[in-house]
Amino acid sequence: MRSLVALVATSLGSVAFQLSVALWPDKLQRYSWAVKYVWFGCILLWVIWIVTHPKLLGKSGPQIGPPAPTPININVNPNISPVIAPTISPTITATFGQSVKANRPKLTFLSWDTQPFTLDRWQSGFTLENHGEAALEVNVQRFEVSPGKYASSKTVATIPAHSQGFALVWLEGFSPFGFSSEKWNLLGAMKDASDARGGSPMYRPNYTIPIVASYRDFDDEWYESTADLNYVPTRNELVFGSTNQHSIKRPA
Repeated sequence: MRSLVALVATSLGSVAFQLSVALWPDKLQRYSWAVKYVWFGCILLWVIWIVTHPKLLGKSGPQIGPPAPTPININVNPNISPVIAPTISPTITATFGQSVKANRPKLTFLSWDTQPFTLDRWQSGFTLENHGEAALEVNVQRFEVSPGKYASSKTVATIPAHSQGFALVWLEGFSPFGFSSEKWNLLGAMKDASDARGGSPMYRPNYTIPIVASYRDFDDEWYESTADLNYVPTRNELVFGSTNQHSIKRPA
């Protein structure tokens, strides 16, 4: 770039000198007006050539374009610990925030069943399955079958770990002396409650009541299992829904 500037400046200087000499001949008289402009351009180019000398601007010369970006230092730490903690908390958190042990009794409602008491008598109740540790003092809480009609149960002392238990359930209002088949007929009582709604059994929705069982573990921590008991009109049977478990305070 500087070499080109020097060449142009030299050429213009030469032309300016020759035009100056040629001012006197009549033939070139008409170019006299350009002499001062040629000299001015020559001087300007020499000034540019001088001020752009590397000794004045530095060895790198003038910088054209944006400055080079500043490098960014990224510190990557290769010291990553290969140890993964194998400890898993033995508790889970219930929906209401209380801590519930993993190794606890876990009761679910399986079915309503009838079992023989003697050769000509039978008793009915709920079969429960324990999916965890032993459950103690299992009590199906009193529940309302229909308005003004209730059912009760007898406490089961123990349902061993990973096994089944049976809780007697009977309708209230019958004499404790003597045997009455109606006392154990929860299916019939729920059918009557469903029929009282009217309509065809084919299109009638299930008749549903909530069932709750409370129990404890060996550490005296208490739990509840809850499930819906459904009377299905189209099949005339009792079916349990899914069971939910919660941690509770010791019953009064």
